[in-house]
Amino acid sequence: MKQHIVLLSLIGFIVLGGMAIAATPTTIVSGSALTPTLISAPTKIPVGTSHTVWTPVEGDFDGVAMMLVPPGCFMMGSDHGDDDEKPIHEVCFDQPFWMDKYEVSQAQFRQVGGKATSPPHFKGDPLPIEQVKWKESQAFCETRGARLPTEAEWEYAARGPENLIYPWGNEFKADNAIYAGNSGDRTAPVGSRPGGVSWVGVYDLSGNVGEWVADWYDETYYANSPKDDPQGPSRGRRRVVRGGSWTYFESVLTTYDRNWVNPDFGLGFVGMRCVRDFVEGETNLSP
Repeated sequence: MKQHIVLLSLIGFIVLGGMAIAATPTTIVSGSALTPTLISAPTKIPVGTSHTVWTPVEGDFDGVAMMLVPPGCFMMGSDHGDDDEKPIHEVCFDQPFWMDKYEVSQAQFRQVGGKATSPPHFKGDPLPIEQVKWKESQAFCETRGARLPTEAEWEYAARGPENLIYPWGNEFKADNAIYAGNSGDRTAPVGSRPGGVSWVGVYDLSGNVGEWVADWYDETYYANSPKDDPQGPSRGRRRVVRGGSWTYFESVLTTYDRNWVNPDFGLGFVGMRCVRDFVEGETNLSP
């Protein structure tokens, strides 16, 4: 599978409160050169670190833009929200991973050969795919050599080490999300709210469509969740959906809000995005 990585910018050496964080230098692929470029894993980011230490890194995997999520730690959940968001707890990732820059669009779903029992409720190539069941979403990601994100991966990409309330910061801004207050009762083209981009350069993690994640839903899981790369409960009847949607109000568009849906249901406000594991020393080729 051809992979083309575009580095938007590089972090050099940053000192935070006496602690140094260094990003591994990486060569940018330019022009039509066919020289392979090896991508090395970035340095782990401690919990509480300002998200501004990370500069987004974009990759192109067979025409699909994905953003690199660095290894690090963050505080997952909330002690001030619903019971299933409690307790707030530290989660860490030792390995980076790639996440789709945008929600999967209807055009991408069709071009990759995605299969769904029901057609999308709102039709249009730039609109997010919706009315897909959980297994249909997972199968689509696997066709791309990817997978659905875990719930913890999703929240880390949205929230970051600074533990943001919204993907863009700690204050709600209506122009940054497609939600009940401005959606006109429908979805919008993916990536149409640039102000809502997360710290790693991912769009629409708040609003537009909710997104299937890999985990089974358990309202008490956080009380026993492991610290390192939690994978969710081993069984269940419902799957977790994250990110809110065009039907949601402001109060449930936070980075830590949890929802669930029967995995056999396809709904007009639930779509998806994919992630893929980072491979140390990946080779990137220019087109």
